[in-house]
Amino acid sequence: MNTFHTDCTYWEGQKPCTKQKINLTKGCYKCTFYSRIRQNILIIEAGGLGSTLRTSVVAKELKIIYPHSIIQWLTNSQSAELILSNIPSVDRVYSMTWENFMILGVQIYYIIINFESNPVCLAFTTNCSSNKKGFMLNDFGNPIIVSSSAKEFIKLQTNDHFRKMENKKSMQQILMEVAGLTWQRQNYDIVTRENDDDWATAFFESQGITKKDMLIGLNIGSSLRHSAKRWPPQYFYELAELCLEHHPEWKLAILAGPEDVDDHKTIADLNNQRLSNLIFTDHDNTVSQFISLVNKTK
Repeated sequence: MNTFHTDCTYWEGQKPCTKQKINLTKGCYKCTFYSRIRQNILIIEAGGLGSTLRTSVVAKELKIIYPHSIIQWLTNSQSAELILSNIPSVDRVYSMTWENFMILGVQIYYIIINFESNPVCLAFTTNCSSNKKGFMLNDFGNPIIVSSSAKEFIKLQTNDHFRKMENKKSMQQILMEVAGLTWQRQNYDIVTRENDDDWATAFFESQGITKKDMLIGLNIGSSLRHSAKRWPPQYFYELAELCLEHHPEWKLAILAGPEDVDDHKTIADLNNQRLSNLIFTDHDNTVSQFISLVNKTK
């Protein structure tokens, strides 16, 4: 008999599943690892890396409540790298391409949670007949909330006075409430990868850092979308000078990403090897490598 379990979490279709690859089973028929997908859940969130981390609390809680679900996430290409490598509760990640919208558009979902006001994401959510939470489009092509649980979220986006003066909730709490989940101060769902941890350890050891050292990270970057909120690079350098003046035993690591090349160079030029305890990490590391570097700091 040739039976295939196409509703199994391990089924890939175009190649043998991971259980076959490590010789734990010979095929689908009578496979003891068969795990039926009971819920198909889609999260739509395509903000910056910080927004992705905040939203990971939702994915984590959904996986706890629905352990036999498959959780998919539609996002931008940069956040897709983070989710794929470092957020274990998510099973599949799709960047926002027309091909991926086609793949996601033919599926039936137990629930779709759309946190995006992007018109394409709104239209996609509106066209799906699945149970929805978050945002979709009205008949005039304007964003609306699907249910009252998203009222505070849209108020944050459209009412400056509420956002700056009235709101007392964290963004994580609001995201959880949009998804219809109970906020209990859950943590982000983020892990580091062993090979990136080894790489980060080797890097800091090459700079003379040991486990006994007090290693402080100074993250000089931010999203270019919020560049006006950036601290000037000379302020970071002045902070480094003050830290080492009062705590000469500290080691300070300058943490930067691809968008922070100019600020990274400015701080390096200001220093010109004057502060021996100041360590410059590269600005072109992968997202997963950056997380491992941060994880090594205090």
